[in-house]
Amino acid sequence: MESITMSRMQEWLAHAAQELGVRVVIAYVAVLSDGKQISTQALFPDLGGAFGTLVFASMDVLDREAERDLVAHGYSISTFSEPLPKDEFDLESYAEMFSEWGWTSNEMQKPTWMS
Repeated sequence: MESITMSRMQEWLAHAAQELGVRVVIAYVAVLSDGKQISTQALFPDLGGAFGTLVFASMDVLDREAERDLVAHGYSISTFSEPLPKDEFDLESYAEMFSEWGWTSNEMQKPTWMS
């Protein structure tokens, strides 16, 4: 079995998802209408758009056309920087961010902590 080396951002996203009971797919590969593949930091399938929220470390990964394509297909897009070495994991910040993205799942029950 192939092991995946996660970035610090991916480790923190996975940890937050586990602690908060939210599904996440680390290193998700999104496919555009033209078949082009775009690597993401993560996909949160139950938050944001109809197909979830894609997380990128930089908007440099996407051009305007790719961004429009993903949004048109039901994804929300979130971008934020890799945590710095001096940064500390803050579960409450992740809970707030996930709440802002909004619960959109039809498959899973909304977590009780999410307002």
